[in-house]
Amino acid sequence: MGIVQRTTEAVDGAPPAALEVVLVRHGITAWNQDQRLQGQLDVPLAPEGIAQAEQLGAHLARLGLAFDRVVASDLARARVTADIVVAALGGAPVALDPRWRERHLGELQGRRWSELGNTGHDVIATIEDPPGGEPRGAQLARVAAALDGLRAQHPAGRVLVVTHGGCVKAALELADIGARIVPNASLTELRALPEGGWVAGSIGDTTYLG
Repeated sequence: MGIVQRTTEAVDGAPPAALEVVLVRHGITAWNQDQRLQGQLDVPLAPEGIAQAEQLGAHLARLGLAFDRVVASDLARARVTADIVVAALGGAPVALDPRWRERHLGELQGRRWSELGNTGHDVIATIEDPPGGEPRGAQLARVAAALDGLRAQHPAGRVLVVTHGGCVKAALELADIGARIVPNASLTELRALPEGGWVAGSIGDTTYLG
């Protein structure tokens, strides 16, 4: 079960007056279970990840949420999670947007977290700017651009985005929450502020998982 932090009231089924973005981290993969860095390698969902996506879809259906748009990373673990979820919601087209991909981790892709260093500082230093990969600042910029695009297209309403842990972390930084790692198949809510910027609702919610 995930620990839920709420900085605003929780999402319900009512149409929001301002844009609300519901971010989903994809279901778990065998590499998540093995503590391997996936980056942009196209690792499929594990059977447990498929089950998580099915539970997530059932949860959103019970809430009666309607989404004006569904967007997903084009990597299979996010795309398949999105397909399973929207099937539970009655079916909807899923727009694939590579800006919601996980960060390319260059030479680190495929390695275990335990191989990156002996201390938290070592790991952070290695992952911030991976050799041959995408710096974290570049991921932050593309997530900001993707969110700005959704705000421009949907001044109000609700959008579902199925993405990756790194992108959810970047979105939370843009909402001035700070870097957070959220669990697989978790829900994180952002609301657009009238003056610009974002505020977070629940963060990393997996309380619906059995």
